[in-house]
Amino acid sequence: MKKLLSLSLLLVLGLGASAQGDELIESIYREYSGNKLSLNINLGEDFLDDIDLDIDTDELRQNISGEVRKLRFIKFDDFAPALRNEKEIIERLFAGGYEYVPVEKDWDIDEDTQILIFKKAGTNRTPHLILMINDRDDREALMLIFSGQLEFKTDAL
Repeated sequence: MKKLLSLSLLLVLGLGASAQGDELIESIYREYSGNKLSLNINLGEDFLDDIDLDIDTDELRQNISGEVRKLRFIKFDDFAPALRNEKEIIERLFAGGYEYVPVEKDWDIDEDTQILIFKKAGTNRTPHLILMINDRDDREALMLIFSGQLEFKTDAL
């Protein structure tokens, strides 16, 4: 899980985006953060303003760039209910016009960790980038929501 937190912190430090009035994402955060460990950070205009993060694997090159203006974080301690919550969240994201971004297996931190990424469908520019990280070993799950103007590019190598 420490590796996951390190990756999460790298992504936080590596991204920066303008807050959007997306009611779906706000609703998901309010509903699922509840009494869990959660964090909502509004970032200043010039804070991490021009970000460029590359993720290269054997088969795929992915690039995230842009501005992050808001970061939300939810930690699910109880793994089985967390997976049920994730299923509900994913269904809502799909219904709200988001799509799953393929993540190569060798980008996963270890065999007991799963990373799911979602972005607005049909475009490289997305107001929200959602990461769901499941750690079967520690029986924990995390959801990170980066909001602003993000550009996500992916190329097969």
